Amino acid sequence: MSEETKIRSISFSNYKEYYITIGRCNVDRSYLKPFLSNLQKKQIKIISITYSGNSEKFRLFSHLFRTYPTVIIGDSTGRAKGNNAGVYIHAIQGKLKNFKYIKSNREIIGTYFESSGRYDSLFLKTPNDFVSSSLEDFEKEVSGVYEVIEKNIHEYGFSHEDIYRFWNYMKNVNRNYSSFNKVRDKYFRKHKITDFPAATGIEAALPRKQNISISLEVIKAKNDKYLTIKSLRSDFQCEPLIYGPKFSRAKLLNFKKDRVKKIYVSGTSSVDRKGNSILGEDYEKNIAYVMSCAEHLLKKAGMSIENIVMSRVYFKNTAVEKVFEKIYRNKNWDFPYNFLFANICRDNLTFEIECIAAKPPGVSWATGAGSAISDSRIWLKKIY
Repeated sequence: MSEETKIRSISFSNYKEYYITIGRCNVDRSYLKPFLSNLQKKQIKIISITYSGNSEKFRLFSHLFRTYPTVIIGDSTGRAKGNNAGVYIHAIQGKLKNFKYIKSNREIIGTYFESSGRYDSLFLKTPNDFVSSSLEDFEKEVSGVYEVIEKNIHEYGFSHEDIYRFWNYMKNVNRNYSSFNKVRDKYFRKHKITDFPAATGIEAALPRKQNISISLEVIKAKNDKYLTIKSLRSDFQCEPLIYGPKFSRAKLLNFKKDRVKKIYVSGTSSVDRKGNSILGEDYEKNIAYVMSCAEHLLKKAGMSIENIVMSRVYFKNTAVEKVFEKIYRNKNWDFPYNFLFANICRDNLTFEIECIAAKPPGVSWATGAGSAISDSRIWLKKIY
């Protein structure tokens, strides 16, 4: 359930990646601050943090995130209050040739690292100082963010084709999504990108006066024999570019020498093979259809729901949330997830899921809801 802390790891030859999902009952300073400190003591380096949930709690955790690149996204529908908040941590431990945080005006906006002499990787997020004076400047704000992306991509020796995953959060998605796609299309044309990254485009409350938050992951292999990246098509849904937005349904990364596969499933909602929105108000059938679409992509990569190491689900209202949680219990699912109450890119869409899955999944460990920080210390002792 979303109240638990769930930890998944992926074992490579010389390092481990960790995907840590901290649920709602544990998102407070008495739990989170020692947890991050314990990771540091065990030389587990944090690549990125994503806080999702009640925007009223943003200020309570800002002091914890000053040393890490942190994406902050809040409920945008105003329907969730109280203790609705989750934290997702992506981290790494092992033989790293280089590990560096990227700064912009004293803010950490990214992470660059070289792993085991095989891969160069980059995580990048929107700087908080790119803020429009009004929604009328939205396209200008998005263009400014892409300029930061271009600068860092070049500075760290990547090409734009090395980007395999985007997360795009914006205020007022029903108003701004078409403008966002216009700027994104221009960026892709400029860099001659035709094999598009996986992506999510969703509404969120954002810190300060931001109207757009873009984060992304990039990877480049030292040699072609180490890594292949492939876009996966869905037999259940049409390609998104048919009806406008340009992204792939999923990206499959095959780390050949490490014998690891990772799939990044894009934000998936109830869209059929013709690009039509379906099953909007029938929440149970809607969720079942969307989950079958996600499972279909996982199956194409030789995986299943049990291989999910990270996921985020988006509910338009609390009624959708309750139906999802009922299905989750009845199916005996155990995959980790955080959630957000948000409007989706079309007004008649009510549920969306994105996920990362891996094979083999490596070690997994979960602490129960309401567990004390001592449980995370036990886990940290067990990992090596």
